[in-house]
Amino acid sequence: MAGLLLPPISLAERVGLSCSGTTLSVEAPAFTTPDGLTLALSDAAQALTIKTSTIDAATFDSAQAGDDLKAARDALPVNLLMRSPLYQIEVCNPVPVSASLAVNLPANAQTTDTYDLYAWDGSRWTWLGAYLDPTSNTVSAQISQLPKTVALFQTASVAPYVAAQIAPGQIIPADAVPLLNEIYIAGWSVADDGTILAEAGTLPDTGEARLFPIVRANDPAPIRTVLASDEGITAHVEELTALAARGSFAGVAIDYRGLPMDYRADFTRFVQQLAESVHAKNKQLAVVLPPPTIDENGAPDTAGYDWVAIGAAADIVQSDFGKDPANYLPGQIAQALAEWAPTQISRYKFQPYVSIASLNTAADGQPNEVSFADAIKPLGQLELSEPLSVTAGTSVTLKLDNPLKVNDYAFDPTTLTYRFTYEDQGQTHAVMVNTAASLAQRLSVLLPQHLRGVVITGLSGDVLPLALNQVLTGYRQQAVPTNLSAALDVSWVISADGAEVLKTSRPITNTTIEWAAPEAGTYNVTAMIGTQTKGSGVIRVSSAVTDTSDTTTLVTAGAGAPGTTAITTTVAAGAACLSAKYVADVTVPDGTKFKNGEQFDKTWRLVNDGSCSWPDDTELVYVSGAKLGDNTSVKVGKVASGTQVDVTVKLAAPDQYGNYTGLWQLKSAQGNFGQQVSVVIVAGDPPAGNLPAAAPPVVAPVAGGSFEIGGHIADWRGVELMNRAGMRWVKVQTFAGGDGGGIIAEAHAQGFKVLLGVVGDKSRVMDPGYQDEYARSVASMAAAGADAIEVWNEPNIDREWPTGQVNGGNYTQLLAKAYNAIKAANPGTLVISAALAPTGFWGAAGCGPDGCNDDVFLSQMASAGAANYMDCVGAHHNSGATSPSATSGHPAAYHHSWYFLPTLNLYYNAFGGARKVCFTEFGYLSDDGFPSLESTAPAFAWASNVTVEQQAAWLAEAASISGNSGKVRLMIIWNVNFTNYGSDPMAGYAIIRPDGGCPACDALAGVMGSR
Repeated sequence: MAGLLLPPISLAERVGLSCSGTTLSVEAPAFTTPDGLTLALSDAAQALTIKTSTIDAATFDSAQAGDDLKAARDALPVNLLMRSPLYQIEVCNPVPVSASLAVNLPANAQTTDTYDLYAWDGSRWTWLGAYLDPTSNTVSAQISQLPKTVALFQTASVAPYVAAQIAPGQIIPADAVPLLNEIYIAGWSVADDGTILAEAGTLPDTGEARLFPIVRANDPAPIRTVLASDEGITAHVEELTALAARGSFAGVAIDYRGLPMDYRADFTRFVQQLAESVHAKNKQLAVVLPPPTIDENGAPDTAGYDWVAIGAAADIVQSDFGKDPANYLPGQIAQALAEWAPTQISRYKFQPYVSIASLNTAADGQPNEVSFADAIKPLGQLELSEPLSVTAGTSVTLKLDNPLKVNDYAFDPTTLTYRFTYEDQGQTHAVMVNTAASLAQRLSVLLPQHLRGVVITGLSGDVLPLALNQVLTGYRQQAVPTNLSAALDVSWVISADGAEVLKTSRPITNTTIEWAAPEAGTYNVTAMIGTQTKGSGVIRVSSAVTDTSDTTTLVTAGAGAPGTTAITTTVAAGAACLSAKYVADVTVPDGTKFKNGEQFDKTWRLVNDGSCSWPDDTELVYVSGAKLGDNTSVKVGKVASGTQVDVTVKLAAPDQYGNYTGLWQLKSAQGNFGQQVSVVIVAGDPPAGNLPAAAPPVVAPVAGGSFEIGGHIADWRGVELMNRAGMRWVKVQTFAGGDGGGIIAEAHAQGFKVLLGVVGDKSRVMDPGYQDEYARSVASMAAAGADAIEVWNEPNIDREWPTGQVNGGNYTQLLAKAYNAIKAANPGTLVISAALAPTGFWGAAGCGPDGCNDDVFLSQMASAGAANYMDCVGAHHNSGATSPSATSGHPAAYHHSWYFLPTLNLYYNAFGGARKVCFTEFGYLSDDGFPSLESTAPAFAWASNVTVEQQAAWLAEAASISGNSGKVRLMIIWNVNFTNYGSDPMAGYAIIRPDGGCPACDALAGVMGSR
């Protein structure tokens, strides 16, 4: 007996199982390997002897580390990117010893990256943990038994699930149903004796969404009864499994609340047994966990719920971090928990609840979800029970009237919601009116965590369907819209004989309009907020009578006979109440040049072209674009209808050279109104050497050259297929800082010319010193033998260029420096301008602080003299879903970027045909041989019907058109052999398909000839 009490390492030695290695004990409880793995005992009283070895990522990726690790590589999900060596751990102890395991973050890790630890058990990859320690720059996990093989992975996004939780009988907006992957329907509960009660009634039509019943226990007493005995657990597991196994269900969800710490182990055991039972029926288990409370030390307290163990057993874990959007603001509880949850549960299993409902909080302080219609009910109603009779020319005031006392009504710009209070039967109610923009704001917080998805609560038939669909579609496509208006307007429509006479809107904080009745007739009036009708009525207008004054008629619900008051201003029929129109620039016409830092006065002349006077609180405010100094508003005050006024703002030119545009607009307590006005200036002189006048090209650009093709490669697999396709070039994306010598030498050894796409640090790119540094780097690449260099990538969007500085002139500064440096180092290196992101996102405005349409950006480049600093115009075309000769028929409707010929002509003509076009990315996407794009990468679903045969034929046709047009110098196929297929389906573009074949290679050979 005494021998059994010896430490495990001694026991191992005594039975002949000893092995040499590093021993962790009370004297040395932790150990760190030279390549970044740290192991530490969870209990220093124990001992652990280990041996470690590593396999570098390149060896692992090449499958040269043995059959077992080849199987590990092949089984690796596409959303996991290895960012450490593969650590192999041999444990000498005969019994498991708990420990913590930590791996260093890679040196280039970004704060926006997400990292998880995974172990390979010989058959599958298993999530271990993801606690990121910013002090030690490690990712760690607590484990009960050390794995044999472990590595750190950067997690990539997957197409997120959008689920909805509904109550029995709840109506889901019809347009939202196709966007839902799953629907969780409440309606089952746990009785006092532990049996399940069904209350759901008829199940809803869920379309193609998977349906889960939710079994709830808001009171912990019935669950304590279940957990009191093995027999109780078994019976409850069997009943839940039977429910999950019903034909229409994909599984079962349980939501058991209020369990204290004493029941933690028993509840975990119950969940594990339930998961095993449900899985035996090929169904899934979802567990809803109460959100943790935060203890006095700021640590999450999960009470009777072991998040780690439950997360390991269940397929889906959900939790509600709070219904108020304020919880998701920086530093608030929901945002903190959204970052904490993936450290306890695999992020690919976790779905937080997000509410689209509005909230009504009564005196008890408990927020209750209410529909949009109920939330706005206190704002009043327009009711004309009898037709209103007025004479032509009369000014009629229409408003919503409300018997409840509404106070503190305002828009909350931090949460993008509307909030107000009202009195009802002596109680004060606080209302928060939710908006689609607020939902988008919260989803934008969650999206970077790469979670399984979200569960939307509060869906009902009256939620703004169009805006909601935009948000949910964007979230599924992993591009939540950021330009949604949060405004909830009161829409007024006045019509006669079925034709609209007036359609106008006012902010929801101002429910009043004035309307000048036109000629005689009968007019129907309707007021709406969102999709909710707020009343209607009839106005009968008779011919005007001779009088010395106009009249104003005030109409309110229940007001009885209308009252009248004299006014002195006659307004045009149908004119908006608050409006403003730009008349002229009094000072600083567009394009005025100032010294850096110089102050100036900008004066606009505006006219009040509305039917009402501007109120006393009217001011001109900055709304977007370049801010130009510290001032963001100037007082305007009351201005009568029809009056002109000059408005002056004191501004300052930025310290950085560039072209700047700022937009301003009038604003009152009712919101912004009137036409936006702009200030457009040039600040300072361009740094020496950036523009033609200061630094002419050291070598004249090469305008000609015969047409060639190449491919963007991930590695050197498939060289013989590239040769067969007639490719003479390869493209590799790289970063400024090195000379690319290894890449260049390998490409030349394989018989290819090489194009290097060189990106850099966007946060520094407007710094002239950094531009010099970048230029030296690309010059070193040219000196090392690069055949072509693409200077940057997609500088017309703020993903690649600093916000507020996106401008073709600014990019040309960098291009000019890079061109001269490259040509000085190697005149034979082809210089290609950065291919732009093909987009029309900014519409008629052309540009915003966060980017520019590519056609506008090209025009700015041309004006800045960019043609002097390039041999070829860079372009991308990878969004086609039609033949390259087509100019219509794309599933996404018309924009030039969807079609080859309009794109080619735009880029070629932007510089008057003086430079040929180099397509540095040209490809067609096909999901043949892969999971469908609709399920895996919804943002690319426009290519769902493109076949591999079409991909091959269209690439060949595009090559033929390009070669015969005389407009194209180079076409780089995107791509040759990438294998990642997830939310960014790179492998779907690859011409080497999953079966190893390359139909496009044969098709291209027919045009280009084989090498």
